[in-house]
Amino acid sequence: MARTLWISIVAASLLTAAVAAHAEQSEDALRQRDDQIAELMRKVDVLTDEVATLRTQVAVPEEQELKSAYGFGPSASKIQRRASGTSPPGSATSWPESPT
Repeated sequence: MARTLWISIVAASLLTAAVAAHAEQSEDALRQRDDQIAELMRKVDVLTDEVATLRTQVAVPEEQELKSAYGFGPSASKIQRRASGTSPPGSATSWPESPT
């Protein structure tokens, strides 16, 4: 009887120690996971702010100062300074020159 009691006490002690060690490891793992989640959330916030800044810069370019040139007003001068490309349909520049 004493031997069975002694074995039961030792088994209960070992089991209690194992559960306590596992609980401590679990708490450390949870703390580490929470720290990692907090760091990832911080990085997401930084990246979100950076993307918002880039979208603003792309969507709203800086305005150039409008100046009059070639005797036109500021808006028309802006179009005249623009690099030449294809002509809009119906403009006089889309017709070939006459061979005179």
